[in-house]
Amino acid sequence: MFKRVNMSWPHPLVVLLCALALSKSACPPRSAKSLIDIGRSDVKGAIAYSLGVLALLGDYTQPAFASASAATRRVTLFVPGYKLGDPEYYSSVAEAYARTEFLFLNDTQLIEGPLEQSASALERAVRALSRQGCDEITLFGHSRGASVCALALLLLLSSTSPKSRLMLCLLDPVDDAERTCISRWAGAAATLKWPKVSVKMIATPYGGFSNYYRKKLDSSCAPAGRDAEALRAVLVSAPALDVEQWNYPDLGHLQLLDESVRDSPLYSVCPVNENEKSSALVQSQQAAARAVIKQWAQGG
Repeated sequence: MFKRVNMSWPHPLVVLLCALALSKSACPPRSAKSLIDIGRSDVKGAIAYSLGVLALLGDYTQPAFASASAATRRVTLFVPGYKLGDPEYYSSVAEAYARTEFLFLNDTQLIEGPLEQSASALERAVRALSRQGCDEITLFGHSRGASVCALALLLLLSSTSPKSRLMLCLLDPVDDAERTCISRWAGAAATLKWPKVSVKMIATPYGGFSNYYRKKLDSSCAPAGRDAEALRAVLVSAPALDVEQWNYPDLGHLQLLDESVRDSPLYSVCPVNENEKSSALVQSQQAAARAVIKQWAQGG
């Protein structure tokens, strides 16, 4: 099931009304309580995103979901790349994960705000979903969204881990200019030994000249030290993670998207991929990468 979650950060009154509505429905009382408790424990606007997500997830606490089989109690939280909030870019990913509750989280603050704030909001949403009985929660992100997901996983594992089985899927991750995600993982990876979490990563490193950076990039859309390889290097050092990587050297950062981004500001940032001229090569690797994503969705 594909759900598009596209919202502005809700006014506190809206959040309260959502909580009251949930408390009067067939949901267990603890669901409304968790909304209120989280709202009280947080600060400023970051929590509004988590509350907005939770308000839209009321159906997860309905008896039909609570009594469903494990196969249907799977949730995928997808965070798109910077300036890539249109779900049409990722339709093949949504199709692959159709047997899960696929939530496309394209709130502007989440995909464009400070990375640590975005990861913290995502962490809180995962914990709330776990309390509501989700058996498996997959954090899936592309580009900057992948770094948000990776940092959210670190926050989850650094304190009491949720009961839900977690999985992390990264599509050509790009860290922010401060290398927030990579630095945080580098400092904590060795201390995280349990629980074991499966991490799947696809790298599309074909580079070229970037009009934005005014230079040739060897690592697709990210300068050295902020790309998929830099993140992989710190993740594999964590005993708590089982990391697998697929590398498609003839694909660029934007070539697994399902729609062209030529009209997007991002197109000037990422190198123009010369392999667009070799359609057979590109299409072959695109098909192979999308087949791998389908394997991930099936738990492989």
